Amino acid sequence: MSLVEFRRLADAPPPERELLAIEVDGAAVGWRSTGSSVGRFAGAVGDLEGLRAAAAHAEEGEPPKAAELPADASVERVVLGGRTASVEAGLPVAGPWGPLVDGCRRALDELVASPVAAIAGSVTADGTVRLEHRGRDVLPVELGALRVEVVRWRDGAEAGRAGAGAAGQGRVEAGPGWSLDVAVPGWDASGGGQVVATATFVADDGGVFVPVTITARLAG
Repeated sequence: MSLVEFRRLADAPPPERELLAIEVDGAAVGWRSTGSSVGRFAGAVGDLEGLRAAAAHAEEGEPPKAAELPADASVERVVLGGRTASVEAGLPVAGPWGPLVDGCRRALDELVASPVAAIAGSVTADGTVRLEHRGRDVLPVELGALRVEVVRWRDGAEAGRAGAGAAGQGRVEAGPGWSLDVAVPGWDASGGGQVVATATFVADDGGVFVPVTITARLAG
């Protein structure tokens, strides 16, 4: 039986598709399309009693409804007992539904530590971006349009940028042990600062093709 469901969706670039379903016993399943790791996740909610209390408190009030939002805004929806709250993603939520929205956000962030079929990213000082499978199940990915970009930040300003694709890559049934290294030609490995890499491609979630963005950071 479902305790609460949470969705964060956006159609404008970069698109988002963040999903979370939590059962009354605390078992949770989720999907993330952005962050340090993308794909499917499953585990147990850390603060189940706190989430139950937040759900009970939310039931006492009316769910908030987002006003007219900017065209590029992400929308979060929380479904509880057949009622749905809609809010702009990331913003504080006043009233009795606020703690429940916050609890769902935290639970989705924590679930990333329990991958089922996911791809994580990392970057080295020489600008090589690695994509690597996490979890036990296969996650099909479409890498024909894979694009990686590496940016160096120093003293709050951009100090270097380079990008690359991965020629010859197509559909990959990424499973345990799979990884892919993408070198970025023209990257200046000197200079310190923080290196931030992004990788964009498409993942196949049971026939739903989801644009995903992985972000990796390396402190200089």
